[in-house]
Amino acid sequence: MQKKPICLIAARGGSKGVPGKNIRKLGNKPLIAHTIKSAIDSGLFSNVIVTTEDKKIAKIAKRYGADVPFMRPKKLASDKIDYEKVITHAITNLKSLGYDFDILVNRDCTVPFIKNSDVKKSIKLLRKE
Repeated sequence: MQKKPICLIAARGGSKGVPGKNIRKLGNKPLIAHTIKSAIDSGLFSNVIVTTEDKKIAKIAKRYGADVPFMRPKKLASDKIDYEKVITHAITNLKSLGYDFDILVNRDCTVPFIKNSDVKKSIKLLRKE
């Protein structure tokens, strides 16, 4: 049986351009809640994981159904950090915690309205290739 992918949403608290953007209200919910809900509702993922260094973001993410199994170190939460290091940190921690997956889908918190049909097609294409 094929493993379900994991969805990773990276949301740091230290945005300089729009302070607190990941938890600012969009409609009646914080921005991150829309991305979490979309990922959960898609049924594509075994887990929806949020990686953050910010306790407030972690609390909101959990309230909307995401897992926050570890906190990201502050050194990986600056606007100058190579995003590959954030992903590698997440994969390493998830594997050490026993998460079993072969595909990790990165969902950008600030782009919550991506069509799940497009995500599904990209996973299918990845598996095919």
